[in-house]
Amino acid sequence: MKRQGTLFLLVGPSRVGKDSILRGLLKMKSLKLRKLVTMTTRQKRAGEISGKTYHYVSEEMFLRKIKNKEFLEWAPVRNHRFGTPRRPLLNWLAAGHDVIQQVDVRGADALCRLQLLKTVTIFILPGSMEELKERLNHHVFSPEQRRVRWAETLRELKKQTEYDYRVVNARGELHTAIAEVAEIIKATKGH
Repeated sequence: MKRQGTLFLLVGPSRVGKDSILRGLLKMKSLKLRKLVTMTTRQKRAGEISGKTYHYVSEEMFLRKIKNKEFLEWAPVRNHRFGTPRRPLLNWLAAGHDVIQQVDVRGADALCRLQLLKTVTIFILPGSMEELKERLNHHVFSPEQRRVRWAETLRELKKQTEYDYRVVNARGELHTAIAEVAEIIKATKGH
């Protein structure tokens, strides 16, 4: 009988470096990870690639997919919707592939509640609160967007102990965070 794959979830607040860690992990071919591309109604940003960063769809298309039960989980996030497509994830896991997904706290909580998924959750922390605040302030967010994201960050950080592992992504130490997450993945594959 083929082993079921594991879903590895990278969880953490906005601007903590989940994207950078994910890119580093995907370059490590020995991990044999598949990246699940989630779906969103938000507009594509500069440098993002449709089908690689997210699947970008209209509000109407997203609502149709909700109605057709095409998501394992979905949530409204800052005036947009984000969701985890059901079919590719379940197919990959059933075929024994290990899958990695970047997700927010609400998405991780919803996916972990699904009994049919074997998940390993890894919460990414900043090196310090000041560092994270700087990252938010140096991004092209409006003052209101920064305020909303900071409030979300504080709520999300309170939940960090609910996840299987915690990894610090300190400034200038991205390689260390990637290596730590890679070791967690190697140690928990097939468990």
